[in-house]
Amino acid sequence: MRRLTYLIVVLACVYAGYWFVGANRVTNGAETALAQMEAQGWTARADVATKGFPSRFDTTLNDLSLVGPAGNWGYSAPFVQTLALSYRPNNVILVLPDTQRIQSPADIGTLTAERLRASATVKPNLALAFDDLTAEGADLTYASDAGWDMTLAALLIAARLQDGQDRRYDVYTKLDQFALPGDAGTIANTILEADVRLAAPLDRSTQDVLVEQLVINTLRIDWSDVVLIGEGQLDMDAQGRPEGQILLQVENWQVLIPRLVDLDLFDPGFARTAQTMGTLLAQGKDTMTLPLKYENGMGMLGPLPLGPAPRLHFTR
Repeated sequence: MRRLTYLIVVLACVYAGYWFVGANRVTNGAETALAQMEAQGWTARADVATKGFPSRFDTTLNDLSLVGPAGNWGYSAPFVQTLALSYRPNNVILVLPDTQRIQSPADIGTLTAERLRASATVKPNLALAFDDLTAEGADLTYASDAGWDMTLAALLIAARLQDGQDRRYDVYTKLDQFALPGDAGTIANTILEADVRLAAPLDRSTQDVLVEQLVINTLRIDWSDVVLIGEGQLDMDAQGRPEGQILLQVENWQVLIPRLVDLDLFDPGFARTAQTMGTLLAQGKDTMTLPLKYENGMGMLGPLPLGPAPRLHFTR
């Protein structure tokens, strides 16, 4: 009996040591990430602490503030928290607060949500290869400092590494009841199912994330009486510029043009010309089929030039 007691005490001490070492590593990792951002010209501030002994690693970044080198990107929140079981640290839950401040070159505003969280899993190996992600949100509202707002009833984003693959992911996105600013109305449903192939595996050593291929299997947007359906494939060059085509089918396309004007996505002076061109392309029908095509670094939507193609190349 005495030996069993000694064994239990020794195991408890070993486990306690494991927890404190693990907690220190998690805390140091977060502080190191903030320091690296500072070295790259960001302003990155937060008070970092890890709690949850003995069964959890609950790390909280209190009073988090991030500002980009040029000052046009920024994020602040009262806290950002990661939660993980100490016996399964490769599965992490990210919890975001009810209120966050977001700054971009286009706008500054406040994001509120009843629930906004994500969970991610990495492979239990030395590389910590990214395995899957699920992000969920409910009752989201973005209120711009410029006086406009938009709301989203529900958000779901999921990505999962395909079986037997090391850099190919199934991606699914669903948005419910997306109320747009002004008089643009509400997009009832948005669904995207895609196959994303990266140029290299995504793991702890990854610095550059380059999308090598994007296959859109299903795209559907229900915007009141306008329905947009799309599918296609884009292949990226070494700089992340797409080449390929996504075929878009738009039902009740005539209604779409004034809505794009309301969102400032279309110049009002061009609306009548676009309506005339649309009538010719649709051959008088209510449904129009348009190719979204990228070639030689430029984009075209049917006959309309869109300018330089976006780059699907991200640096951590």
